[in-house]
Amino acid sequence: MSAVIDRGFGIFEIDLEENGMPTRTACYLIRDEKNVIIETGPSPSNKHILAAIEQQGLTPDDIDMIIVTHIHLDHAGGAGLLLSQCPNATLYVHYKGLPHLVDPSKLIGSAKAVYGDNFIPFFDPILPADGERTKPLNDGDKIAIGADRELEIWETPGHALIHNVIYDPASKGFFTGDSGGVYFRIINDLWNVPFVIPSTSPTQFDPQAMDNSYQRMIDKQPQRLYFTHFGMAEPALDYLQQAKDMVPLFGQEAVELYQQERSQDKLQDFIQNSLYEKLAAQGVPTDREELACMDLDINLNTQGIIAYVRRLEKNK
Repeated sequence: MSAVIDRGFGIFEIDLEENGMPTRTACYLIRDEKNVIIETGPSPSNKHILAAIEQQGLTPDDIDMIIVTHIHLDHAGGAGLLLSQCPNATLYVHYKGLPHLVDPSKLIGSAKAVYGDNFIPFFDPILPADGERTKPLNDGDKIAIGADRELEIWETPGHALIHNVIYDPASKGFFTGDSGGVYFRIINDLWNVPFVIPSTSPTQFDPQAMDNSYQRMIDKQPQRLYFTHFGMAEPALDYLQQAKDMVPLFGQEAVELYQQERSQDKLQDFIQNSLYEKLAAQGVPTDREELACMDLDINLNTQGIIAYVRRLEKNK
């Protein structure tokens, strides 16, 4: 049985167990007049979506819409596969990302270059999405899914150049993709300490754009956040403000350190120590093995900052 949690408002959180890791990546099923899947994760997680659909007494034929926040493979790698299984569904994606889902050859090539032998267990297969059933999304678009319920599309660059979040007026919540950051729910569960960090993973981190996107979401005054990594969190403003306040750590302090030291190890240690200090200040013991849940994102954020510095230097 796939882990599915009813979050109210017809929203169901599905644990995709990406790469065998529970509470790493989520997608969401919204049940209204239309049945909507938000995020697909990579193709190897597809079985968890199908199981959740079945648990809800539905079949893939009942899915009307699939929406992805951006085309990174942990969010949309399985979009083509899921679309092929849901014959009545339409896939929605940022207009600049649409061509890459219809023809994923560049995504596949890049992923193979980065992941090598891990490409197959992590992502295979990446199927082309049917262009006849794929629609582009622009900032400000609205998608009707029920009586007086329209999902709102907000363009939020910063983590990636091509990124949308989805605002649901019924729940007053954002489906954040990576623009909301990475929420470590286990820290909240164990120590009652909400903890979220910005996602600066490779390769398009832009601190100013990220700060602007956080502020834009804060100005909406949402009540809930539906993180892809991982799960529903409230009150939303606490998490958004916490992540926004950390943008200078990643976008300025860490950048300056790498510019001076040119050491990935020193940069990664700096980020880990800075985050552990923030946790310790809130009473979280930093010698607990549960904090290993942060290791992957600390490493990815480190790589993203290095890519950002190199881009800055290349553009000088």
